[in-house]
Amino acid sequence: MVSGDLSEITKRQQEIWSTGDFHRIGVAQVVVGEMLVRSLHVHAGESVLDVAGGAGNAALAAALM
Repeated sequence: MVSGDLSEITKRQQEIWSTGDFHRIGVAQVVVGEMLVRSLHVHAGESVLDVAGGAGNAALAAALM
């Protein structure tokens, strides 16, 4: 368990995350969300719960069904 000031850890995490090309990764994940929704056979009028699903690509794809 970590105790005390977390500002240094937070700063380091921000530095690491800012080095990636997350736009490219996010765009690639749109297709994954669409494929997941198709494989689950989601239909209009059904309820879908997207729990901790990243950027919500699967939830957005499901909303379009």
